[in-house]
Amino acid sequence: MGRIPADKIHEIRTSINIAHYISQFVNLKKTGANYKGLCPFHQEKTPSFLVNPEKQIFHCFGCGKGGNIYTFITDYEKMSFIEAVKKAADFAGILLPEYEREGQSSEYIDNLYEINEIACKLFENNLYKTANKQQLNYFFNRNLSESTIKDFRLGYAANSFEQLLQHFRENRIELKNAKLLGLLQQRERDDKFYDKFRHRVIFPFFSAGGKIVGFGGRKLNEDQQPKYLNSPESPIYKKSELLYGLFQANQAIRSQGYAVLVEGYFDLLRLYENDIKNVVASSGTALSDRQAGILRRYTNSVYIAYDGDDAGIKAAVRSAQILEK
Repeated sequence: MGRIPADKIHEIRTSINIAHYISQFVNLKKTGANYKGLCPFHQEKTPSFLVNPEKQIFHCFGCGKGGNIYTFITDYEKMSFIEAVKKAADFAGILLPEYEREGQSSEYIDNLYEINEIACKLFENNLYKTANKQQLNYFFNRNLSESTIKDFRLGYAANSFEQLLQHFRENRIELKNAKLLGLLQQRERDDKFYDKFRHRVIFPFFSAGGKIVGFGGRKLNEDQQPKYLNSPESPIYKKSELLYGLFQANQAIRSQGYAVLVEGYFDLLRLYENDIKNVVASSGTALSDRQAGILRRYTNSVYIAYDGDDAGIKAAVRSAQILEK
């Protein structure tokens, strides 16, 4: 890899919650504005290792080791600085120059994330409009609290062919990019764009670094098809590499020492609502080797909690074999 611009190095560093990253390796517990744990650089019985997310630094009062996320990666994971930047960029979902392909520069990738973020905020706002009280009650009736709804940024796509389309136009979004992300569709007869998600409750998909990479939409009327409508794969979303809820569950998985694997969104959300927060979902698809490998970064112990019917048992066995491998 050639020289990385200083502004790109700064962008990567500031886009990552350092406590979120370090908690992959250290069992951190929140203490005021900081997180504390046993230092990974020397042996100790009393935690003296502090991580400050606001300042994006760590410091051990026992051995004196400290620095930013790049310092941690180079010292703990034994990497060069360039390798550390690459590792951090991958965690944050930021494309570096050597990965740029035609039409997929880092600016282009950032723009795709921005489009998803704009859509997510609109879906969130929709949910709290007076006219959409019934849709908010849909979540309440599934025994989800407002806190859980906001933690996962759940939303509602209006029963409209052009609400999101007009919103994109107001924000000067390139409509072909919104189509690539599966947020818009285009009619064959006249090439006009229209909203793909309509009258559905929305579940955003998060990257490990907390960026929105895609969406799942559940139908609200029985005559709608399909039951779940998901974003297509894109330069920022690979279905086989995403575990729903991992961004929210990361800290709990580290502190509990294990993860609970479920199949669907509501399976996960109901557990989260009942204070079982070390839970991730394969989102109704078969667990992939890549998903298992990602989960292995956080823990080597997984409990599978699929449906108890024949299909669920068979799926659990398949997933167990993948996890064991």
